[in-house]
Amino acid sequence: MCNFCNKEFVAQKYNTKSCSNRCANLSHKMKVRQDKENMFNDNEIYKRLLHKLLVSVERIEIALELYGVKQQISKEELLSPEKYCELMNIHRKTLTRMIQRNEVAIIKQGNKILINKNQLKNTTNDKC
Repeated sequence: MCNFCNKEFVAQKYNTKSCSNRCANLSHKMKVRQDKENMFNDNEIYKRLLHKLLVSVERIEIALELYGVKQQISKEELLSPEKYCELMNIHRKTLTRMIQRNEVAIIKQGNKILINKNQLKNTTNDKC
């Protein structure tokens, strides 16, 4: 029996699966199309899974940010670097060096750098 047209034929070899060269070519084309469709379906499945993973990771990041915001100090206790420099009577570059030496702890919110007012008290006590 031909695998493509289902006609009976006399095979010349024991592993012949189609009745003619035409049926063999058409059968091969059909197999290639099915493989491409399966590959497309597999890719779609993988894309959907990756999308679900990315969405869940984004949700986790948002939850962690919200948790971090709740854990952070209230806005009244935070100073901008400029305000800190003004109160300490130091230059902005000096503050940058102090931050690099870990003498002043900072809180980063996105691109903003904030300093706790407690750091102001600690550094004034250290200077005395």
